[in-house]
Amino acid sequence: MEVTNTLVRSLYQALLSMKREFDEFTLNYVDAATAMSESYGGGGDAGTGWGKDKDEDEQERARRCAKMANWLCKPIVRRWKRGK
Repeated sequence: MEVTNTLVRSLYQALLSMKREFDEFTLNYVDAATAMSESYGGGGDAGTGWGKDKDEDEQERARRCAKMANWLCKPIVRRWKRGK
């Protein structure tokens, strides 16, 4: 019985260690991705034309965002040229 308890504790400690390493890796990955996106123009400055205008109505903003999302989600249509 003592061997089983020792084995279970050992497995539990190994799993905890793996979880800690995974959590640290994930946090570092997210931090690095955020830093890179900000340094390459993907965030930070609010004066880029994105977001709600000061005098814009909530419904108008929602309509504008839905229109842009619909446009971004449309598939690209490519027309095939006939053979020569």
